[in-house]
Amino acid sequence: PGTHADRLELAHLTQRSQGGRGDQPWNIAALCGPSTNSGTCHWKIDSRRRSHRDWIEEKIAELKELYDPADWPE
Repeated sequence: PGTHADRLELAHLTQRSQGGRGDQPWNIAALCGPSTNSGTCHWKIDSRRRSHRDWIEEKIAELKELYDPADWPE
């Protein structure tokens, strides 16, 4: 099935349950949604499936280029 995206949603790249914070710009991205069972970018980030790990790491690397490295956690 193809991806159906009908809106952009703010998504945590590192989920709160794993120590991610919503007040740090490097941890938030506007991704296509919805986030539930849809195959969209937001769903890929939230699902954390191994099959999407490379894609997730690519998106995080892209964001790192846009923000000051000093803002990134160790």
